[in-house]
Amino acid sequence: MKILTRLSFAIVLVGTLAVLLWRCLGGPLDCASWAQSWQALVDVPGFDGGYSEQFAAAENSIAAKTYVATELAGGRLTLWQAAAQIRRLHRERPDFNWEAFRQCYPGASDAERHAWEAVQAVRALLNVRPGRVPTVVARLEAELHDRLARQGTVSLDPDGRNDGGAEREAPGS
Repeated sequence: MKILTRLSFAIVLVGTLAVLLWRCLGGPLDCASWAQSWQALVDVPGFDGGYSEQFAAAENSIAAKTYVATELAGGRLTLWQAAAQIRRLHRERPDFNWEAFRQCYPGASDAERHAWEAVQAVRALLNVRPGRVPTVVARLEAELHDRLARQGTVSLDPDGRNDGGAEREAPGS
């Protein structure tokens, strides 16, 4: 059972990275540009392919986002709670690359971008489970589009209980 859990985590991790890189770079990667792309996304100065504290923090962040995506896909978190948790994860990392984040995800605000990131994390997670992607992701996308149509914006309470609170902008806003 432990090996299956680790294998599943590895598949989700690779899938998440692939979707993020594909989304940020607008297409498939060649092997030569992969390391450059990873460095740009996690903004680790002097990254040489070795293991570092920043790299460990990025891995922990990906693991936490995978957990959030699992909870969102399973209906144990709302889209807004998931977006708030992802926002918290970003804010906890002083080396988080806000500029790359804003280029990778669409939206008029960081709150909306966090919601789109949550949807994309579910898409990446469920890509290893055929058949569930269209239903779950379509529901989340419809929920986000509906909110934007009704209110024109997305804002998040600090704990994500609802999305009616005023959003504090992230560093670098």
